[in-house]
Amino acid sequence: MKIFATLPRFDKSVLYREAIRTVYLRLAVPLILVLGLITLIFLPPLHVLSNTILALGVGLLMTLLNGTFMSGTAPYSQVFQTGQVNTGATWAASLLDFIIALAAGLLGAFVPWWAVLIVGTVILAGGWVVLGRSFKDTNFILPGEADFN
Repeated sequence: MKIFATLPRFDKSVLYREAIRTVYLRLAVPLILVLGLITLIFLPPLHVLSNTILALGVGLLMTLLNGTFMSGTAPYSQVFQTGQVNTGATWAASLLDFIIALAAGLLGAFVPWWAVLIVGTVILAGGWVVLGRSFKDTNFILPGEADFN
């Protein structure tokens, strides 16, 4: 992170956006795809496809929301431990994530597969567009940035 602190006119919003994109693509997407493949054993392929796309969209939405709640800190600048995360923002993000996951689970279970596919595609595409345009005014202090000012 100290390397980024030395760059003149460095746009921190790009770093923050790409950190959120990395968390989504490296952590959430592989897990969702593996779970989608496992469910192929139990459910019809079109139902699995629609639920997997819905899960990818909702996963991106939850990653964006969690990134919004943590936008005052530099990405990867803190170690997260159980005793350190009992803040109001963490509880609010967890509660919101639970509500969104519950709504998506009910949608995937009780709505026809083609409607779930449409909703999932809209959420995934919309989330990707929002991610590309969000966090424009993110401001945080990089570790070591005070050494160069």
